[in-house]
Amino acid sequence: MSTQAHLYLLLWLMLNSCEASPRQVSVKTLKCTENLCEELNYPLETEVAYFTEEIAKKLDRYTELVLRNSHLRQFPLNVFKTLEQLEHFDVQDCKVQQVAPECFEGATNLKILQLADNLIDSIDASTFALATKLEILDLANNKLQRLPSKTFAALAKLQQLNLDHNQLAELPAQLFANQLDLQLFSARGNRLKHIAANALPTVQRLIISDNPQLKRLHLAGNIRILQADNCHLQSLKFDQPEQLQQLLLSNSQLQNLDFLHNAINLLDLDLTGLTKLPAMPKPWPAQHLERLSISYENSTNWPDQTLSELPELKVLDIWHDQQREIYIKEGFAQLNNHNIDDNVGLCAQLELFLGDSTLPKHINVFDSQLDHPEGYAMQCPGVELSEPEELLWFDADFDSLT
Repeated sequence: MSTQAHLYLLLWLMLNSCEASPRQVSVKTLKCTENLCEELNYPLETEVAYFTEEIAKKLDRYTELVLRNSHLRQFPLNVFKTLEQLEHFDVQDCKVQQVAPECFEGATNLKILQLADNLIDSIDASTFALATKLEILDLANNKLQRLPSKTFAALAKLQQLNLDHNQLAELPAQLFANQLDLQLFSARGNRLKHIAANALPTVQRLIISDNPQLKRLHLAGNIRILQADNCHLQSLKFDQPEQLQQLLLSNSQLQNLDFLHNAINLLDLDLTGLTKLPAMPKPWPAQHLERLSISYENSTNWPDQTLSELPELKVLDIWHDQQREIYIKEGFAQLNNHNIDDNVGLCAQLELFLGDSTLPKHINVFDSQLDHPEGYAMQCPGVELSEPEELLWFDADFDSLT
């Protein structure tokens, strides 16, 4: 154990020395099917489950343990001293409220910890001080309201962190100063108002969608993918825009697109919901852009102007007059008379190609090489949308939308 980890644990013990500790209740039997265990019920604040040697004999051949259909107010004790081989511990939806630092004694092999869908309302620098090998931590759908700046200081090997759907209002400076390997951070559906510019120095994929109170964002790190849909952003700044590959910014309130200057490697840009598009950067920096999603009014020449400046554009997704049209240039797939009548197969290809997009209910396919010169109309199974939409596929290059 590192000196820093010892200090965090000692601090926690000092702060809690005057509080009554919950009574340790030995778990000698556990209902398990292989490594999936259920009905571990210790709902009282005064009790904490304590794993025993009997449990070790039953589970000592597994490196992954999953708990389900359980009620644990306290995270169980002695798990990793009893099952020191564990690399992955999944305790999702078990009503956990408190996680004590000593729970991770012996967690020398723990790499993945899933605590999503619980009731945890606070963590600090001592909480994971002994889980120094953690690479993936999932705390989504809890009740966290704040993160002290040193909360994850002991987790130097952390690569992915999921904090979706908590109640966080801020990501403080130096939050991940020790996490040189952290690449994916997700905090969708929180109450974020402020993210310190240096809070995420190494993160490459940042997911912060559905934080409507976040108005301004300045990122100093090495961001390649930013998903910030429904954030109502008014201003956006990157210190390293040349690293950007994907920007998903639907339903923002951006007043300018200055952040695109020097975004020379951008491949995917979503500005849908921004009906009054700001002026396009000149010259357009992202010459390799492959996908563009926008909303526009009749008064703008964005679509035609964009097409003339983006030689590598493959998908143009347009919302206009409450309708949606997706234009797909050549390179989508090899369509021919054999599979054009196979709706299921074609829908599967379209869904795969469009990624996260929901397929429209009504699809028209146009291709000069098909026996349907007037267009082939089809529907994808299972698609139910309230708004009228249309997807258009063209094999030939498109030069204008008029």
